[in-house]
Amino acid sequence: MSFFENFIDEGTNHLIVHHPLPNDGLKYGTVAKKIKTDVRENLYFFKANRQIRRFRGETNYVNPPENHLFEMKDCDVLHNHPNGSSFSIADVEAIVRYNALSLTVVSPENSYSVERPETGWNIDFSEPLIGAYMEEAVSTTETFLRKLEAQGEIFSSEKGQLENHYIRSIFFQLLNIGYEKKVEI
Repeated sequence: MSFFENFIDEGTNHLIVHHPLPNDGLKYGTVAKKIKTDVRENLYFFKANRQIRRFRGETNYVNPPENHLFEMKDCDVLHNHPNGSSFSIADVEAIVRYNALSLTVVSPENSYSVERPETGWNIDFSEPLIGAYMEEAVSTTETFLRKLEAQGEIFSSEKGQLENHYIRSIFFQLLNIGYEKKVEI
């Protein structure tokens, strides 16, 4: 599956692409604060805290043209998810494919980060392997959350908020990649 298959306009069958915007000159920390509450997705590339590229998307995706993604190499990538979720598999696939230094996804409540291991990403994104890791992460998470709920440690309404984070945490653990969630204040 291509990274871009999710961005086909069903009405026209054309690829929906968000073209780069002019550099707004903002630093990493300023951008993170600015986009964490934005209702549209944003994607920024930084090298040494200097912005080199930015894109603005829709409410549930941003799709930069493939001819700009090579610029992600050795960059700190900053992205927001207005819905509050952690990384998508497409986010991870992109940073691995283009060898980004790190990825941080921000939302109003949390931020999620991964950094390229010193040995490199070394992830095989073939469907059977990633699918198996994701399946194991989902299964382990479901079992763990059911146990917490049965013990009265969480309410049923809290499961959804925790599920995505735990799945990503276990997924990255299986891949030996550090993953961090921070609660935004």
